[in-house]
Amino acid sequence: MERLVRIAEALGRFSARYVPSAFSIAILLTVFTFVLAVSWGGASVSGALKGWGDGFWELLTFSMQMALVMFTGYLLALSRPVKRLLEWVASLAKTPRFAVLLMAFASMALAYLNWGLSIVASAMLVRYVARRQPEVDYRLLVACAYFGLGATWHSGLSASAPLLVATPKHFLEAKMGVVPIDQTLFSAFNLVLVAVVVVALTALAWAMHPPKERSVRIDPSLLAKLESAEAPEPPKVRTVAGWLDNAWLLNALFGLGALSWLLRHLTVSAMAPEQAAELSAAWDASRLSDYFRLLAFEGVPSLLQGGWRHININTVNFLFLAAAVVLHRTPSALIKASEEAASVLSGIVLQFPLYAGIYGIFKSTGLTEKIGQLFVSLCTAKSFPAVVYWYSGVVNYFVPSGGSKWAIEAPYLLEAAKGLGVPPQKVVLAYAWGDMATDLIQPFWALPLLSVAKLEFKDILGFLLLTFLVYVPLVSLAFLLFG
Repeated sequence: MERLVRIAEALGRFSARYVPSAFSIAILLTVFTFVLAVSWGGASVSGALKGWGDGFWELLTFSMQMALVMFTGYLLALSRPVKRLLEWVASLAKTPRFAVLLMAFASMALAYLNWGLSIVASAMLVRYVARRQPEVDYRLLVACAYFGLGATWHSGLSASAPLLVATPKHFLEAKMGVVPIDQTLFSAFNLVLVAVVVVALTALAWAMHPPKERSVRIDPSLLAKLESAEAPEPPKVRTVAGWLDNAWLLNALFGLGALSWLLRHLTVSAMAPEQAAELSAAWDASRLSDYFRLLAFEGVPSLLQGGWRHININTVNFLFLAAAVVLHRTPSALIKASEEAASVLSGIVLQFPLYAGIYGIFKSTGLTEKIGQLFVSLCTAKSFPAVVYWYSGVVNYFVPSGGSKWAIEAPYLLEAAKGLGVPPQKVVLAYAWGDMATDLIQPFWALPLLSVAKLEFKDILGFLLLTFLVYVPLVSLAFLLFG
């Protein structure tokens, strides 16, 4: 373990010296793509420049969707009920070893629900667990809090690529159609692989805890205060405006409306077209008895049988936003928390237009076809998913943004898959698993966690490197044998 720590520290020094900021990487990748399009793709300089400029704002809808994933997850984690839940979860840690096991499992479970929620809630849970078990190795505890971003987020309910391709009118619909999540996220392959990975990494966290005499404990001063957004005090002077801003009524109305719309949307989407039309007609004509009869005997069974197949990135964001509004209870509390939640969006807002420009170059030049032909020449239909997994992981280390990177890679990956006869849902899953794999050894998404934990990435990289060396061969084997 000591040798592994020294390797981790060397890797940390290497990254600090040679790996620039994510924004700089995005610019370098733009230049590289531009040169590649001209020198290999056969595009003219003016053609590549036009494609870049035309594509710069083409993914605005997608960028907003990704921003809301992060924003709604953060907002939900700051609500009082969720914080109480985190305190209860931390109380389950009875020993230092069980503390890291609990942290690893919680991080992966939270990331499966929402990656933005995992980033924030895991960072908060670290403090609660460390307070309950001060003898725990703090470095390993923080490393385990990062497991979800490397092992489960892109296979779960906020997975960028699978949810995007399940959303009607997504930017690749003409090429691959709409792929429902029962073919990706809720496929037997994905669910079994998630379960295997969670069990394996949870057990690994238990095994990695160093002996008591070698454990590095948390600085007691860090436990003095758990940073979180607190609801403002109601104004002393009572006014109608002040009452509305500090009462639960408006938030409750929003939550009721959101839940009603969401259930109706999923129900209608799951029903046969003629049944859905009949249900809508009954509502529009105010025939409430017919409406509720159709809802009970046709709508609810359809919802239970197939409503979940119509969950996409928009419905997930809508659900998390509605939950955050209700759990923060009052408009003033929600606004206070949203100010903190918005502080984490700068990377998405700044970088996604650059990736959209890169997507524009791929779309308007011959690069998609060229790279697709290269993949076809190097792979077989059986090996293609595993190759996509490895390739996606390598690119992710230098471009740590699953959503925008999908926009760049998807066109030529799908072209290659088509040539090999590989279904698009397999490409989406292989991309998703590869995209998150190298997050384990990439500090970009760990920055919010490290900011709260007051550690440097090199402090936890040794544990994450060992985890990476166990996790990647396991998933690679799954894609080679069953993907």
